[in-house]
Amino acid sequence: MRRIAILALLLPLVVPAQPAFAQTAAVTCPVRVDPAAFASEARLSALADKQETFGPRPTGSAAHADYVDWLEEEMAAIPGLQLSSLPYDIDRWDNLGTGLTVGGTAVQVAAPVPFSSSTGAGGVSAPLVHLPAGTNITAANAAGKIVVRDLPWTNVPNLLFYPPTLGYSMYDPGLTINLLGSESMEAPAAADADLKAAAAAGA
Repeated sequence: MRRIAILALLLPLVVPAQPAFAQTAAVTCPVRVDPAAFASEARLSALADKQETFGPRPTGSAAHADYVDWLEEEMAAIPGLQLSSLPYDIDRWDNLGTGLTVGGTAVQVAAPVPFSSSTGAGGVSAPLVHLPAGTNITAANAAGKIVVRDLPWTNVPNLLFYPPTLGYSMYDPGLTINLLGSESMEAPAAADADLKAAAAAGA
């Protein structure tokens, strides 16, 4: 059984500028963010560091449960905020253990691919081959081997993350964001085609 906060999973980035709700007086909800109350760069960095301590969080995993518990504790501490949860059962996926050795030397694994199948208790041993991006994965270069592939990179326009597309609201009074620019980032979702090609090639 897992509890998912049905309020938006927002970290306490904004400290309420007003005292807790009075029992007898109506409080007008603010329509603007008080710049002085917004989280500092150091606070945002600390929150990001805290999030990373939970490690990979496949839905329903123990790490995911711990992360949700922490979020609920953070939000419950905000004065005047009412918090509720919706419990339900799910069929979860979690890894039982991961490891990688090359030439007898252990290599750190960032995380397994979610919903991937098990290799079995004995694992898999095979020659290692690096196929650079742009090189087709075929039976000739991948069959019977463990394929190492660089994640593809993509350019994402900044406008994608702001209203009215994926963004809900925007606060940039100093006009510091170049909405016509773009960010270069890894595209894990695009690796799905490589995984399917490697499987088809017998990797």
